[in-house]
Amino acid sequence: MGHLYRLTAAAILTCLVTASAHASDATDLKTISCKDIMRASGGDRDISIGFLQGYLLGLSGKTAFDSEAVGEATDALIEECLDHPTKIALDVLKQVSK
Repeated sequence: MGHLYRLTAAAILTCLVTASAHASDATDLKTISCKDIMRASGGDRDISIGFLQGYLLGLSGKTAFDSEAVGEATDALIEECLDHPTKIALDVLKQVSK
């Protein structure tokens, strides 16, 4: 299980670093634009959005979530990001998850 966890964490970080417009050692979620997320391909985009969803869940202090609500928020995020690529993805997700 530990090995799988490390691989998953590495994959998530790789996707976020790839999606980030900044070339530095650290990726700040507050700098990832909608365009960065939308440019990621298939699985990388899914992982990046899932990571953002998990980050928001962690901020809330909750451990339970409604998968239907998460799916709806993800769909809304994608639509908003397609219409407004310069917005910050995390801000958009916070907005559509209310």
